[in-house]
Amino acid sequence: MGAEFVVKVVKTIGADRKQERVLAQANAIVNQVFVLSVNAAGPVGMGGSIVCGPEGTVKLIGGLGDSGLSFACCA
Repeated sequence: MGAEFVVKVVKTIGADRKQERVLAQANAIVNQVFVLSVNAAGPVGMGGSIVCGPEGTVKLIGGLGDSGLSFACCA
């Protein structure tokens, strides 16, 4: 069958988180799966986690530097 959801854990400390979000969307489209790109929160990381659907649609974007929890419906 294969994966339905891919989790990518990163620790972005630079200014390239915006590009990583685009890559998460592209990976979702190419692999036709949900993609969760989880980034470390501040002060270590930059936050900004993202959940993408199989068509690359953004289901949720966490705030930059955010250390809170967010929930997305992936149905």
